[in-house]
Amino acid sequence: MARTITALTKQKKSGQRVNLFLDGEFAFGLLALTAANLRVGQQLSAAELEALRRDDAVNMAQERALSLLERRPRSKAEIRQRLLRAGFAAEAVEAALARLERVGLVDDAAFARYWVEQRLSFHPRSRRALRYELLREGVGREIIDQALSQVEDGDVAAALLRQYLAKTKEADAQKRSQAAFTLLRSRGFDYQVIKEAMAGLATEGSEPTSGADDTGPEGEGALGRSGPLTSDYTIDE
Repeated sequence: MARTITALTKQKKSGQRVNLFLDGEFAFGLLALTAANLRVGQQLSAAELEALRRDDAVNMAQERALSLLERRPRSKAEIRQRLLRAGFAAEAVEAALARLERVGLVDDAAFARYWVEQRLSFHPRSRRALRYELLREGVGREIIDQALSQVEDGDVAAALLRQYLAKTKEADAQKRSQAAFTLLRSRGFDYQVIKEAMAGLATEGSEPTSGADDTGPEGEGALGRSGPLTSDYTIDE
Protein backbone atom coordinates (compact mmCIF):
# COMPACT_ATOMS: atom_id res chain seq x y z
CA MET A 1 0.00 0.00 0.00
CA ALA A 2 1.30 3.44 -0.94
CA ARG A 3 2.12 5.93 1.77
CA THR A 4 2.09 9.72 1.51
CA ILE A 5 4.93 12.08 2.41
CA THR A 6 3.48 14.55 4.90
CA ALA A 7 6.68 16.35 5.94
CA LEU A 8 10.39 16.66 5.22
CA THR A 9 12.30 18.44 7.97
CA LYS A 10 16.00 19.11 8.54
CA GLN A 11 17.52 17.27 11.43
CA LYS A 12 18.75 19.55 14.23
CA LYS A 13 22.02 17.70 14.80
CA SER A 14 22.93 17.30 11.14
CA GLY A 15 22.08 19.82 8.46
CA GLN A 16 22.98 17.16 5.88
CA ARG A 17 20.09 14.90 6.85
CA VAL A 18 16.30 15.24 6.80
CA ASN A 19 13.50 13.45 8.62
CA LEU A 20 10.92 11.78 6.41
CA PHE A 21 7.33 11.69 7.70
CA LEU A 22 4.78 9.36 6.12
CA ASP A 23 1.06 9.69 6.85
CA GLY A 24 1.82 12.04 9.72
CA GLU A 25 4.39 9.75 11.41
CA PHE A 26 8.19 9.81 11.41
CA ALA A 27 9.48 7.07 9.10
CA PHE A 28 13.28 7.37 8.88
CA GLY A 29 16.11 9.79 8.23
CA LEU A 30 17.74 10.41 4.86
CA LEU A 31 20.67 12.35 3.54
CA ALA A 32 19.51 15.62 1.99
CA LEU A 33 21.08 14.32 -1.22
CA THR A 34 18.79 11.27 -1.18
CA ALA A 35 15.71 13.34 -0.37
CA ALA A 36 16.41 16.01 -2.99
CA ASN A 37 13.70 14.79 -5.37
CA LEU A 38 11.05 14.08 -2.75
CA ARG A 39 8.15 16.44 -2.08
CA VAL A 40 5.30 16.70 0.40
CA GLY A 41 2.19 14.99 -0.93
CA GLN A 42 4.16 12.47 -2.98
CA GLN A 43 3.02 8.87 -2.66
CA LEU A 44 5.57 6.09 -2.30
CA SER A 45 5.08 2.35 -2.65
CA ALA A 46 6.76 -0.17 -0.37
CA ALA A 47 9.25 -0.94 -3.16
CA GLU A 48 10.04 2.78 -3.62
CA LEU A 49 10.59 3.21 0.11
CA GLU A 50 12.98 0.27 0.15
CA ALA A 51 14.83 1.73 -2.84
CA LEU A 52 15.14 5.01 -0.94
CA ARG A 53 16.72 3.23 1.99
CA ARG A 54 19.19 1.44 -0.28
CA ASP A 55 20.07 4.64 -2.14
CA ASP A 56 20.58 6.45 1.15
CA ALA A 57 22.95 3.73 2.36
CA VAL A 58 25.00 4.11 -0.83
CA ASN A 59 25.02 7.90 -0.50
CA MET A 60 26.19 7.67 3.10
CA ALA A 61 29.00 5.29 2.14
CA GLN A 62 29.95 7.62 -0.70
CA GLU A 63 30.06 10.61 1.64
CA ARG A 64 32.35 8.74 4.04
CA ALA A 65 34.60 7.71 1.16
CA LEU A 66 34.82 11.31 -0.05
CA SER A 67 35.81 12.46 3.43
CA LEU A 68 38.67 9.94 3.35
CA LEU A 69 39.75 11.12 -0.09
CA GLU A 70 39.84 14.76 1.02
CA ARG A 71 43.14 14.15 2.81
CA ARG A 72 44.92 12.19 0.09
CA PRO A 73 44.37 9.62 -2.67
CA ARG A 74 43.67 6.11 -1.42
CA SER A 75 43.49 2.68 -2.98
CA LYS A 76 40.13 1.08 -3.65
CA ALA A 77 41.02 -1.71 -1.25
CA GLU A 78 41.79 0.69 1.60
CA ILE A 79 38.55 2.61 1.14
CA ARG A 80 36.57 -0.65 1.02
CA GLN A 81 38.22 -1.88 4.19
CA ARG A 82 37.59 1.37 6.06
CA LEU A 83 33.93 1.55 5.03
CA LEU A 84 33.25 -2.04 5.99
CA ARG A 85 35.00 -1.48 9.31
CA ALA A 86 32.77 1.56 9.87
CA GLY A 87 29.72 -0.66 9.58
CA PHE A 88 28.49 0.00 6.05
CA ALA A 89 26.87 -2.94 4.26
CA ALA A 90 29.03 -4.58 1.60
CA GLU A 91 26.42 -3.93 -1.10
CA ALA A 92 26.37 -0.20 -0.31
CA VAL A 93 30.16 -0.05 -0.20
CA GLU A 94 30.57 -1.66 -3.61
CA ALA A 95 27.91 0.59 -5.16
CA ALA A 96 29.57 3.69 -3.71
CA LEU A 97 33.00 2.60 -4.95
CA ALA A 98 31.60 1.95 -8.42
CA ARG A 99 30.15 5.47 -8.52
CA LEU A 100 33.43 7.03 -7.46
CA GLU A 101 35.38 4.95 -9.96
CA ARG A 102 33.15 6.10 -12.80
CA VAL A 103 33.99 9.75 -12.09
CA GLY A 104 37.68 9.06 -11.49
CA LEU A 105 37.75 9.78 -7.75
CA VAL A 106 38.77 6.21 -6.96
CA ASP A 107 41.61 5.29 -9.30
CA ASP A 108 44.25 2.75 -8.26
CA ALA A 109 46.60 3.78 -11.09
CA ALA A 110 46.55 7.42 -9.95
CA PHE A 111 46.94 6.29 -6.34
CA ALA A 112 49.98 4.16 -7.19
CA ARG A 113 51.62 7.06 -9.03
CA TYR A 114 50.93 9.32 -6.06
CA TRP A 115 52.40 6.80 -3.62
CA VAL A 116 55.60 6.39 -5.64
CA GLU A 117 56.01 10.14 -6.14
CA GLN A 118 55.54 10.83 -2.44
CA ARG A 119 57.97 8.14 -1.39
CA LEU A 120 60.66 9.19 -3.85
CA SER A 121 60.26 12.86 -2.93
CA PHE A 122 60.22 12.54 0.85
CA HIS A 123 61.48 9.09 1.82
CA PRO A 124 63.21 7.34 -1.12
CA ARG A 125 63.32 3.58 -1.20
CA SER A 126 63.90 0.71 -3.60
CA ARG A 127 61.53 -0.64 -6.24
CA ARG A 128 61.23 -3.79 -4.15
CA ALA A 129 60.16 -1.81 -1.07
CA LEU A 130 57.71 0.27 -3.10
CA ARG A 131 56.22 -2.86 -4.66
CA TYR A 132 55.78 -4.43 -1.24
CA GLU A 133 54.01 -1.34 0.08
CA LEU A 134 51.63 -1.06 -2.88
CA LEU A 135 50.76 -4.75 -2.69
CA ARG A 136 49.99 -4.22 0.98
CA GLU A 137 47.67 -1.35 -0.04
CA GLY A 138 45.74 -3.75 -2.27
CA VAL A 139 46.96 -2.43 -5.65
CA GLY A 140 47.11 -4.90 -8.55
CA ARG A 141 50.45 -6.11 -9.87
CA GLU A 142 50.01 -4.71 -13.39
CA ILE A 143 49.19 -1.27 -12.00
CA ILE A 144 52.26 -1.47 -9.75
CA ASP A 145 54.44 -2.39 -12.72
CA GLN A 146 53.24 0.70 -14.56
CA ALA A 147 53.80 2.97 -11.56
CA LEU A 148 57.36 1.68 -11.13
CA SER A 149 58.28 1.60 -14.81
CA GLN A 150 60.40 4.77 -14.62
CA VAL A 151 62.00 4.06 -11.23
CA GLU A 152 65.68 3.02 -11.36
CA ASP A 153 67.16 1.69 -8.13
CA GLY A 154 70.64 2.96 -8.97
CA ASP A 155 69.45 6.53 -9.48
CA VAL A 156 67.33 6.50 -6.32
CA ALA A 157 70.15 5.03 -4.22
CA ALA A 158 72.67 7.59 -5.49
CA ALA A 159 70.28 10.47 -4.80
CA LEU A 160 69.64 9.15 -1.29
CA LEU A 161 73.37 8.90 -0.64
CA ARG A 162 73.90 12.50 -1.74
CA GLN A 163 71.05 13.59 0.50
CA TYR A 164 72.56 11.77 3.46
CA LEU A 165 76.03 13.19 2.91
CA ALA A 166 74.65 16.72 2.62
CA LYS A 167 72.95 16.42 6.00
CA THR A 168 75.21 14.25 8.15
CA LYS A 169 77.39 15.80 10.84
CA GLU A 170 79.44 12.65 11.37
CA ALA A 171 83.13 13.55 11.11
CA ASP A 172 84.55 10.03 10.86
CA ALA A 173 84.71 8.84 7.24
CA GLN A 174 84.35 5.15 8.10
CA LYS A 175 81.30 5.81 10.26
CA ARG A 176 79.79 7.95 7.52
CA SER A 177 80.30 5.12 5.06
CA GLN A 178 78.78 2.49 7.33
CA ALA A 179 75.83 4.74 8.18
CA ALA A 180 75.20 5.29 4.47
CA PHE A 181 75.19 1.53 3.88
CA THR A 182 72.80 0.98 6.76
CA LEU A 183 70.46 3.67 5.45
CA LEU A 184 70.29 2.14 1.98
CA ARG A 185 69.84 -1.31 3.41
CA SER A 186 66.87 -0.14 5.49
CA ARG A 187 65.24 1.23 2.33
CA GLY A 188 65.28 -2.16 0.61
CA PHE A 189 68.25 -1.78 -1.78
CA ASP A 190 70.23 -4.93 -2.47
CA TYR A 191 73.97 -5.25 -1.98
CA GLN A 192 74.96 -4.81 -5.62
CA VAL A 193 72.94 -1.60 -6.05
CA ILE A 194 74.43 -0.16 -2.88
CA LYS A 195 77.97 -1.11 -3.90
CA GLU A 196 77.54 0.50 -7.33
CA ALA A 197 76.01 3.66 -5.83
CA MET A 198 78.95 4.00 -3.44
CA ALA A 199 81.42 3.43 -6.23
CA GLY A 200 79.65 6.01 -8.38
CA LEU A 201 79.98 8.65 -5.70
CA ALA A 202 83.64 7.80 -5.28
CA THR A 203 84.14 8.30 -9.03
CA GLU A 204 82.46 11.69 -8.72
CA GLY A 205 84.76 12.48 -5.81
CA SER A 206 81.86 12.83 -3.43
CA GLU A 207 82.53 10.04 -0.92
CA PRO A 208 81.86 7.60 0.72
CA THR A 209 84.37 5.28 -0.92
CA SER A 210 84.52 2.32 1.45
CA GLY A 211 82.52 0.16 3.79
CA ALA A 212 81.49 -2.42 1.20
CA ASP A 213 84.32 -4.92 0.89
CA ASP A 214 83.50 -8.50 0.03
CA THR A 215 84.39 -10.02 3.40
CA GLY A 216 81.77 -8.53 5.69
CA PRO A 217 80.45 -10.33 8.78
CA GLU A 218 77.60 -11.94 6.81
CA GLY A 219 79.66 -12.96 3.82
CA GLU A 220 78.35 -10.24 1.52
CA GLY A 221 80.46 -7.24 2.38
CA ALA A 222 79.98 -4.77 5.20
CA LEU A 223 76.27 -4.63 4.48
CA GLY A 224 75.51 -8.32 4.55
CA ARG A 225 72.25 -9.27 2.92
CA SER A 226 69.70 -6.62 2.04
CA GLY A 227 67.68 -7.53 5.12
CA PRO A 228 63.94 -7.22 5.71
CA LEU A 229 61.98 -4.35 4.29
CA THR A 230 61.07 -1.58 6.67
CA SER A 231 58.32 1.02 6.51
CA ASP A 232 59.49 3.77 8.81
CA TYR A 233 57.44 6.48 7.13
CA THR A 234 53.68 6.52 7.00
CA ILE A 235 51.65 8.56 4.54
CA ASP A 236 48.93 10.49 6.36
CA GLU A 237 45.91 8.53 7.47
